[in-house]
Amino acid sequence: MEQKVGGTLAMLVERYLIGVLSGDVQLVDDVVDDCYRSSQNVLDVYFRLISTAQQRIGEMWHEGEIGIAQEHLSTEIALNQMERLRARLPVAEMNGFSVTVTTVEGEHHFIGARMIADLLQSIGWEVHYLGPETPRHSLVEYVGKKNIDLVLLSFTRYEALLELQETIRLLRQSDSSLPIVVGGAASNSSEEQIRESGADVIADPIALMIHAREIVGDSFDDYSLNRHLEKIGERIQRMRKNNEWSQQELAENSRLDRTYISGLENGHQNLTLGALLKITNAFGVSIDSIISESFENYIE
Repeated sequence: MEQKVGGTLAMLVERYLIGVLSGDVQLVDDVVDDCYRSSQNVLDVYFRLISTAQQRIGEMWHEGEIGIAQEHLSTEIALNQMERLRARLPVAEMNGFSVTVTTVEGEHHFIGARMIADLLQSIGWEVHYLGPETPRHSLVEYVGKKNIDLVLLSFTRYEALLELQETIRLLRQSDSSLPIVVGGAASNSSEEQIRESGADVIADPIALMIHAREIVGDSFDDYSLNRHLEKIGERIQRMRKNNEWSQQELAENSRLDRTYISGLENGHQNLTLGALLKITNAFGVSIDSIISESFENYIE
């Protein structure tokens, strides 16, 4: 039985915002608990509730509707809620690989990085979350001493691009084969410069999780990215047919293109977080009901 969360998401976000803007922490606690009870999945609460609300807060700050103090308060409340949720994350068998997650100096936004760190830990990675604004030389030294297998750098402010490029350059000088991935709101617009510096760009959390699984793929019976995408597509197609929808109807209900839906169902199209949210909202189900089945080979 699918968990219905889509119909109440907008209301949950509005209640969360009321709690944040009024400083009513108990209300925020209640909203987060309601969202978790609806789906029983931390991923939903992170990316459908907290992330959506934080985007709204950011927009309000840019438009001058709230001040910097209110924006800082919302960040602290979000971090406290994530701390509460962290205990509910599933505990997977460790895969033997380690990842360092941080932001470079001048990059102040880090909630997305913290979310990704938590999610990678929940699928078996040994996560070294260093918080925001790690000095480049300290990061290189740490990664070398700890024999880190993957470095993730969050990048949301274009003003931090030069520092990001220099950090990547130093990491690459230290270990030419080290996988380095940059994600975050500003990464796509600077993709060419970032790739020239020696890092991959994966801005979407779902794509990042798939990439991380590819790195450890040999440890999990060669469960490839293509097979992963096929299983997601099969799941979406099955849910669409259960609703007696055509591909065109799903496209209209999710505000996506029909050819994109066709590509997803046939395993030929990458699934972004934005598209995943639109599809789950159209079906009125949790994120986990679409992606968890395709990961089950890893966690059995």
